[in-house]
Amino acid sequence: MLRLYFFLFLIFSLKSFCQVPTVYCTYWTGSQEILGSLNFTTQTVDSIGAIQGASLFTVATANGYDSYRNRYYVLSNGGLIAVNASNGQQVLTNSAISIGQYKHLSYNSVSDKIYLTKYNGTNEEFFIVSPETFEIESQGALVFNVFVVGGYGVNPMANEVLFQGGISGNPNLNISTVNMTSGLITGTFTVPSYISYPLLPAYDPIDDRYYGVGRIGNAKMALVEFRKSDYNVDTIGVIPGGTALSIVGSAIDPVTRRYIFVSNLGITSVSLTDPSDIQTIAYPPGVLNVKGFQTNYFASPPVVPRPGGGLQSVFKNINGWYLNGDLIPGTENLQIFTPTFAGQYHYKVTRPDGTTTNSNPFIVTASQGLGTTNSIELFPNPAREKVMIYNPDLKVIPYQLIDSKGQSILKGDLNSGKNEILTSSLPSGIYQFRTIGESPKIRKIVIE
Repeated sequence: MLRLYFFLFLIFSLKSFCQVPTVYCTYWTGSQEILGSLNFTTQTVDSIGAIQGASLFTVATANGYDSYRNRYYVLSNGGLIAVNASNGQQVLTNSAISIGQYKHLSYNSVSDKIYLTKYNGTNEEFFIVSPETFEIESQGALVFNVFVVGGYGVNPMANEVLFQGGISGNPNLNISTVNMTSGLITGTFTVPSYISYPLLPAYDPIDDRYYGVGRIGNAKMALVEFRKSDYNVDTIGVIPGGTALSIVGSAIDPVTRRYIFVSNLGITSVSLTDPSDIQTIAYPPGVLNVKGFQTNYFASPPVVPRPGGGLQSVFKNINGWYLNGDLIPGTENLQIFTPTFAGQYHYKVTRPDGTTTNSNPFIVTASQGLGTTNSIELFPNPAREKVMIYNPDLKVIPYQLIDSKGQSILKGDLNSGKNEILTSSLPSGIYQFRTIGESPKIRKIVIE
């Protein structure tokens, strides 16, 4: 036995011009292992670089991609290794985390941790590894000790993984989500009798569900969904011509909304909404055992809607959240942010090497029911051309702007909601923004 709605009052859209993310993989040439990427436009598997010293890789559940550091993690004959995704060169190695003992490798961009599992002879354990030091930070016990190959997925937004497994001696194999801090089961999916062997789950942060493939009817292959909302597995649609799959991994492209895996058709990409929309890449000459698909979110990281009106980044370390291009003060390294009025939101990420990127824009087009606050908000601060001021009260509030000499240089009224003050004509310096009334508020503004 192998051990191994967002609320309706907040409407959003993703820009259609977002850059398509890279999907990484590894493959064997007959003499060396290569880090590569998939190109469905040219229908090619493109080489990035040879992974030196690595000649043995596990098939499906031993890899992860770190978009923040641009590293591809994999278990190999050399142990746990981190590969520079730009050239295939190894940058870190821990030979003690061996391929013969560990499995279920994944990277969580939200917690910024690497996860693995290992069977200790009696029970299955999970391990949390630092991506900085490659050392094990903590470990704990899992309920499962029998796993189905290809029944593993990762949801970084909830800090969970999906296992298909069970207990030795128990014939029932369940599909369950497990919290990777406690090791406890957080939910178990119900699989209808007409779906057989739902495998290769890959998590989509936009829909908050896993997608995979399963068999229905007379050997028909179908795209299936593992819904988190009610913990049911259901079919999306039949994949025409699909009759067999390879347990070599899967991935989601959240921009083009596609699911990627390997089938009898070749390296296969199907639409998440219409599985009859198929793209394939035939195995090129000299390319063997393509596996370990991982999506690079850095080129176009998504903004993920959260219940209650919040927005979440897919990275732990961010520069901050922006509204209509202006940094919102106090949002640095804030993973979840609740908008207070309508506009276009995004976040910015800076890698350790200094490379920066902006997330896909997320447009809030309705103001009713947005997150509320009891204080006056001003941003950007420091300001140059203008400062945006949010008034949470339903009434008009008078205000004045006072310079460093204590002189009132500007007066006006704040309407309820968003207001704008032009500051381009004001001298650089520190100012006080004061509201006038029963409960006056004072805020400092720096004008550059």
